[in-house]
Amino acid sequence: MSSPTLNLVGCGILRKEVDFLIAKNQWSLTTDFLPASLHIDFNRLAGALQTGLARHQDEQTIVFYGACHPRMDNMLADARALRTRGQNCIEMLLGAE
Repeated sequence: MSSPTLNLVGCGILRKEVDFLIAKNQWSLTTDFLPASLHIDFNRLAGALQTGLARHQDEQTIVFYGACHPRMDNMLADARALRTRGQNCIEMLLGAE
């Protein structure tokens, strides 16, 4: 029996930085980055995020997004996915300080 796949669904705004950290640390992690432009339309963001989560429903999924949608936590609870802690992508990458 193979181990479950760990997947990251995240905002494409920091794709280069996240890919760098994954390679540098040799993390066994697949990624599914969504367009950063989704932030300007809550309906499109919700749809794309829910579609991305559904693509990985049989995998353990973490979400690399800030509090970018008012229903973010509800969508993630429905998908049984966890989100990185932070208000926005920059805070998640660099910290609150």
